[in-house]
Amino acid sequence: MINESTVQKIESFNVNGAYTYVDKNNKEVYCPHVNGLVSILFAELGNSEKSSKILDSLISSQIYHEENGLFYRQATTDGNIVAPYFNVCKNSIMALAFYASGRKEEALKIMRTLKSSPAFDKNSGLFYREYKDETHNPLIVTQTNLWAALAYAKLGYASYADEIMRSLELKKQDRFNRDLFRSPNCEDIDSVEEFHADDQALAAIVYKTLGHEHKARFILNRLIESPMYDPFTGLYSRSWLYEKVDETKSTYKNALIGLAFAKLGFSKELNRLRKSLVDVLYDKDAGLFSMSDTNPEKIPDNSALAVMALDYERLKHIVF
Repeated sequence: MINESTVQKIESFNVNGAYTYVDKNNKEVYCPHVNGLVSILFAELGNSEKSSKILDSLISSQIYHEENGLFYRQATTDGNIVAPYFNVCKNSIMALAFYASGRKEEALKIMRTLKSSPAFDKNSGLFYREYKDETHNPLIVTQTNLWAALAYAKLGYASYADEIMRSLELKKQDRFNRDLFRSPNCEDIDSVEEFHADDQALAAIVYKTLGHEHKARFILNRLIESPMYDPFTGLYSRSWLYEKVDETKSTYKNALIGLAFAKLGFSKELNRLRKSLVDVLYDKDAGLFSMSDTNPEKIPDNSALAVMALDYERLKHIVF
């Protein structure tokens, strides 16, 4: 079975209890985003002990800032902090991982710290991408806020999650397509805002978690009808703006769409996407999923999300 084999192959990224990948500078690094999603995978498969051990490994490493209880964006395996920023998206995913492994108080601490940090903009009710010391990054990324909203929803702070979603809805009202969320590229402060396929999927997951199923189904239907859907491959392209579609098919984005389809009961669309995930993005020789159809690199969180999308019926449904 692909799922069992892939979970075993993910272990090849394990270094001292946490999971690594090779960054663009060819350094082997730890990242909270990667480890958070792998930890959630194990919790969703019923192995909360394994999930918790991953978190303990990160806490005992240099990537964890004990004073404020947050995780830096990235650190090398020898303890060098590569990016000394507190990234809201990555820490929100870590909060979800703590929650999934049964450590709710630690999850709450992360989200309380983020809300009281320079990364939270009280005027807009949204989070900036990240902060360092007392200086925030002025970029407001949609997915950053969606992961934060999901964390608040799961931790019992539905009002906070609803506030974020209302703020995101207001933000899109002056755009030419009001059905879908737009966002700048998280790596480029000067980038043009585009529609990203995974933002719509994650929004649907948040809406469903908050009990707004009509909104969740609406946005998924609009995603299906959008130019981001590629009927030839059965997958969704990276992004879209006006007449331009970035036709890259990534595992991360399509796996999140698969999770949204599964959660909302879009059976026909889910079955097509599952087959396409395997046909287009699964590397049989490596036993892992490639980053995209144009990038064969293997990163453990991509495969973790793919396994959860393929094996949704067997999950504990703690987060997804």
